[in-house]
Amino acid sequence: MKRKRIRIANKKRFTIFLSLVFCIITILTSNISKISLAYSSNNNNYKEMAIISGDTLWEIAKRNNPYNQDVRKIVYEIMEFNNMKTAEIKAGSVIKIPTY
Repeated sequence: MKRKRIRIANKKRFTIFLSLVFCIITILTSNISKISLAYSSNNNNYKEMAIISGDTLWEIAKRNNPYNQDVRKIVYEIMEFNNMKTAEIKAGSVIKIPTY
């Protein structure tokens, strides 16, 4: 049984195709390595705060806003940092406040 040989009809097109495939693979590989590096970093820039009766996340955000940013942004960042789904906090719990 004879093997069929594959013949490249247009060498210029084939070279361009291989170059594009190589570039796409390189870009994807570099992006994947960047993602894993981003998630492997550890953010230790925070302070812990014990919640007392009457505290609200809004007031905590206002007190911990050194650069006078929008308080809503600070509340959102605190919620994200602590993996909170709602802004409800309970007295006696401890939350982490990101510092910059």
